Amino acid sequence: MNFADMWDSVASEPKKVFENTPLPDGDYVCEVLQVKLDATKDGTKPMFKWDLKVIEGERRNCHIFVNRPFGREDTEQNRKALGRALNDFKALDLPCDSKSLELTMKGIIGKHIEINLKEDGRGADAQGRINQWQNFRRIVEVYQQTARCFDQRKSVSEEHT
Repeated sequence: MNFADMWDSVASEPKKVFENTPLPDGDYVCEVLQVKLDATKDGTKPMFKWDLKVIEGERRNCHIFVNRPFGREDTEQNRKALGRALNDFKALDLPCDSKSLELTMKGIIGKHIEINLKEDGRGADAQGRINQWQNFRRIVEVYQQTARCFDQRKSVSEEHT
């Protein structure tokens, strides 16, 4: 099929509208496009920013942005916030020491991970956005031909038993 035929074929399909609608609660397999230590918009707090792209299902190609801000002062609230950011790395079995953090963030780019989204129960905010918990689950490998995932922590022999 040439490009023009393929374009016309896809163009005839009904439009899917997902703009500014939250992803439904559930598990999603995503590709990590970016993870970096940055600052909040107002520049007052450091934060880990994750940009994930859904690679399977009806919401394929939608982005999930995970922001984990924390304060610089050594307070209980800031330690909890930093703990949430650190738990993302722990859930993915990534090194968690500060010396390897930069390499860890670079090394996860392009990997496929599973993330669970669940509404936090507080309802919509002032802008009408639904708040969701974003829980990292594991690194996965995706076989494109079968769209089957398996946990990298399992051995190949366990997969075939």
